[in-house]
Amino acid sequence: MFDTLDDRAGGAATDTSSRPGDHAARPIWQFTTDDVAACDRPDYWRHAIGQALNVDVTVQPLPGMPFDMRLSLQDWTCLRLLSVRGSAHRALRRGPGRGDGVSLVLQFSGVCEFGDRRRKVTLGPGDAALMPPDFEHVIAPRGAYSHVLIDLPWQIMDDLLPPWRSLSCHTLPAAHPMAAAMVDLTRWMLQHGDALPDDGRASLAHSLTSLVPSLAEAGAALPARPTRKQLGPLARAQRERIEAFVRENLGESSLDVGRIAHELGLSTRYVHKLCAAGPGVMQWVLECRLQAAREELAQRGARSVSSIAYGLGFTSPSHFSRAFRRRFGMRPTQI
Repeated sequence: MFDTLDDRAGGAATDTSSRPGDHAARPIWQFTTDDVAACDRPDYWRHAIGQALNVDVTVQPLPGMPFDMRLSLQDWTCLRLLSVRGSAHRALRRGPGRGDGVSLVLQFSGVCEFGDRRRKVTLGPGDAALMPPDFEHVIAPRGAYSHVLIDLPWQIMDDLLPPWRSLSCHTLPAAHPMAAAMVDLTRWMLQHGDALPDDGRASLAHSLTSLVPSLAEAGAALPARPTRKQLGPLARAQRERIEAFVRENLGESSLDVGRIAHELGLSTRYVHKLCAAGPGVMQWVLECRLQAAREELAQRGARSVSSIAYGLGFTSPSHFSRAFRRRFGMRPTQI
């Protein structure tokens, strides 16, 4: 269980910094709402995020929804990993954040929106994004999610990725190998870091930072869909509705362009037009399903591959297995 604030209304987190003989990956701060009364949880989380990120936060749980949150900050010497998982809510931030660097956000599961009044990025499972330290809001609109924020100092970013400012606030999609590699490596580090010797942890941290320059390649390979600035306000809103509807209905095997258009009151031609400059709509649906499958397979426990495949809208386990192997280069059972 995670350590909690001694004062539920905003006391300091338990400091679990590494001591002699401890592993460097031991969390510095850990917070959880598990033992906090439901009515006190938003205020508790506000103080937790404020301490971890140096910001003032307004936390708004969704009405009628449980509010369960966990946070862990790990120091890997040359970088820090801030792991957050929880339930649907809105968090509005004010403050400089960790003003000496930039956050690389890796979305492990669920859907989250980051941004401010001028720019916004929506991340699904496996996506990544570079965010400035002063971004204003985080919205988890549709249930449970988990992601990691990697603190990278500006000096390191200027050396490793000089054009990082032009790449900030853009989704680096899970379909790109570099984004997938960073998500997979970070997940492994969080799960197994405590079992590694010092030189092994240092090597992994170096490996993760060595992937940063490849983000330029991932940014250049972004699908040439119209950006939100290029789309008018109505078109932006409609595209966001399409994306949300798809992510919420991945388990429906009948999900296709006609169904999307019918349910949202749009024409199929208009749906295609909104996505015309990038991968086809159904290609994107397949990618979402495969990324969700990879997440579920990694945590499936006693669940069978077949049940996961059917639960994500695949018509047969064999179809799922072939698509999964083409996408990730391995069979589902190898995860």
